[in-house]
Amino acid sequence: MEGRYRYLFYEALVEGKEYQYQYGWHIPARTRREELERVLRLYAFNEAETKDFLEYCVHRLKADTDYTMFPQETEVVDAVMPVQIDPHPQSVHRIWFIFTEGIRSDVTEPADVERFSRRPYTVIEWGGIVD
Repeated sequence: MEGRYRYLFYEALVEGKEYQYQYGWHIPARTRREELERVLRLYAFNEAETKDFLEYCVHRLKADTDYTMFPQETEVVDAVMPVQIDPHPQSVHRIWFIFTEGIRSDVTEPADVERFSRRPYTVIEWGGIVD
């Protein structure tokens, strides 16, 4: 179908700007897949998005290393890398996760997350940054 894409892949160099590091999730190496799947369910990732995200992370994270993962939701991502889409979608959800090595004891899980809502014309962007 013309003008319809399942996904668009891009890589970018972005400077550390106003990222948030107050809340996130502990991702122990031994339970990485289960923890990532749990977090993705909170955001309402669908099956294909979850599969693609897990495939993406497997190659970028050290196998035997624990991480703390910090979500950067739409408002933060828009500030770092604005996007214009024409025609304008009915909903846009952007989420980047920053992974830092080690389990940070000062980080708590967020009380609420920006769940993806799906309308006929929805754009969902996800990505990861290994810090």
